[in-house]
Amino acid sequence: MAAKQKPEDTGSPSAPGLSEESDPATPLGEIDQGPSAVDRFMEAHQKKLLILIGLLVLGWGTVIVISGMKDIRETQAGEALVAAKDPGDFRNLIEEFKETAAEGTAQLQLARSLWDEGAGEDAKKILEKFIDSDSPAHPAQPAAQMALSSFLREEGEQEEADEMLLALAKKSEAAYIAPLALMRASASQEQLGKIDDARNSLELATDPSLSGSFLSQRMVEARLETVGVIPPETVPRPKPPPPKIDVPFLAPDAPDSLNTPSGAAPAPAPEPA
Repeated sequence: MAAKQKPEDTGSPSAPGLSEESDPATPLGEIDQGPSAVDRFMEAHQKKLLILIGLLVLGWGTVIVISGMKDIRETQAGEALVAAKDPGDFRNLIEEFKETAAEGTAQLQLARSLWDEGAGEDAKKILEKFIDSDSPAHPAQPAAQMALSSFLREEGEQEEADEMLLALAKKSEAAYIAPLALMRASASQEQLGKIDDARNSLELATDPSLSGSFLSQRMVEARLETVGVIPPETVPRPKPPPPKIDVPFLAPDAPDSLNTPSGAAPAPAPEPA
């Protein structure tokens, strides 16, 4: 009986269920090498993305240009403010450079110029309009309120001026000028006989949260020590004594005319008999 021949070992096991003569079409575990989802999205929306990027670049460039033009306009307004000298110059600046920082300062300067020229009502209207405007954060707002309170005080409206100063001192943006405003209000209250109110105003001025200078703080402390103190009555100065007349000393050899009184000399008395 012939012995069975063993099949030769080729070193590669055959896949189960396949004959040795069969060749698989697709290897097992193969990865799909087609375009990814991101690539397909970019290919489908490439034009839209390019348009969007172009619009973003154009918008950013527009913002930069507008910002640069605004800076140039602010610079021109500042130069015009420095060159302005009379009410006409300030009015032209306000009309030409609206919504700039120099416009608010020009309104304050215009009001001061009109007040100096005697147009007090126009000056007060300009300040009131500027204070009630939509720009409360303008740096000239505290100075405008101080100026308006001074105008009211000069016209005799002291109580209204004091109320404005006390309201100004409570604003955070006016912390640098609050000690001066409170000192002015205190002096006015003392003149009106409101000693307690005057002292309270000065005590508010000593608040460390106020950003006043060291000199203003020292002035407040010194003023607080003397508020309500009545000065002593002054005695009128006496009249000075009359000036002393110095008689010149005559030398022995001086002429007799200097020692002889004016007029005729009296006749000598007759000798007794």
